[in-house]
Amino acid sequence: MSKWLLVLAISQPSPPPEGDAVRLARAALAASAGIEQTRIETLRAEPTEWPDAGLGCPEPGKMYAQMIVPGFRVTLRASGKTYDVHVGEGRAIVCGSSTEKEKPEALAAQKAREDLARTLGIPASAVEVMSTTRASWPDASLGCPEPDRMYAQMITEGWVIKLRVRGKNYEYHADASRVVSCGNR
Repeated sequence: MSKWLLVLAISQPSPPPEGDAVRLARAALAASAGIEQTRIETLRAEPTEWPDAGLGCPEPGKMYAQMIVPGFRVTLRASGKTYDVHVGEGRAIVCGSSTEKEKPEALAAQKAREDLARTLGIPASAVEVMSTTRASWPDASLGCPEPDRMYAQMITEGWVIKLRVRGKNYEYHADASRVVSCGNR
């Protein structure tokens, strides 16, 4: 009587080599923040396993495959900020700043800058922030009401953000959670 031994090997994808992970992270940060890669400093790259395909940085309203994803948590520094970039499955996600203690108006200005860059199809680095000024509006429209839309009637605090691209001025209005293009047609 012979005995058979069955061996099952469960193969998991291996993480990208550390150098590839750092290159992906630097490229992702450069693209999302409009920073030249030569101005990005690598602080560390730590191997990790992400609990799902969202790489530990899920976007609201999205669902992700539930699987262990080997990868890296890469910490980068640029322009005085430290960023966490999550890498896995051949992609990198800028997951925010790990030590960011910026003022809310600076974050609003950055969101406005990124929105205008996306709208114009240019890098965020081509958008210059001219000023960010405190403002109050009588309702939740942030001073930029859309036709046929109702807004909560309450004093809304925020900022008027003036941007410039190639000599043309743009204006955005923002509060702590929203940024809207205002009169930029």
